[in-house]
Formats: sequence, C-alpha cells, structure tokens
Amino acid sequence: MSTFELTNAGGIEYYHYAPWTEEGIVHGFIGRSKGNFEQTLTALLDYFSIDDVVRAKQTHSNKVYKVSQSSQLPEADALVVSRDLLGKLCVIVTADCLPLLCKNQHHFGLIHAGWR
Repeated sequence: MSTFELTNAGGIEYYHYAPWTEEGIVHGFIGRSKGNFEQTLTALLDYFSIDDVVRAKQTHSNKVYKVSQSSQLPEADALVVSRDLLGKLCVIVTADCLPLLCKNQHHFGLIHAGWR
C-alpha cells in the first residue's frame, strides 16, 4: 500500500505521494511554516526551478478554473491543469478545509473542499 512520505525541499518539509512523484508530478502538502507563506513559496519555486505560479482567489464556491498559459489570479476553489502545463506551480491554501489532489492520464486537479 502506498502512503504519503515526508521529505525536505530546500529546508521546507512537505508530504508527497511517492507513486505520483515517481511519475514526475511535483506536488506536496505543507503545513503552517515557521516563516512567512510568501517566503516559503519563493523557497519552493527556487528549489524546483519553477518561475510561474497560479494561485486561486478562494471564495468557498463551486467554481473551477482550467489553468492555461496565463498566470492570472482566478476566483475559484479548484484548479485543473493539463499535464503539458505541469511546469507551473499551482497553489491552493486551506485552514479548516480539505486540500484534495486528483489526476487522470491528461489532467491534474487541486481542490479546496470546504464547508459549502
């Protein structure tokens, strides 16, 4: 049975699902960091050599945003990205809601599953 594993990226600990990592999907769950969230995000971008971030403006809605070449700040609680765009860092943030990651052969999804 596969499980999540704790690893370290540039001094930041995060959990990842090993089978997805083996497929080349860079993903992870981080907890509340000791520093500033933006500093943590910058450190991850540097570590993974990623320069493009897509972060949703989360509103506890049922809106889904399909990520394109644009890095705009969409109003959505789920992001769907095709595998050919996985070089972007897609971010959702949760507090008391659930972060869900899902995938199929062609797409990867991040869902902010909340109380609505």
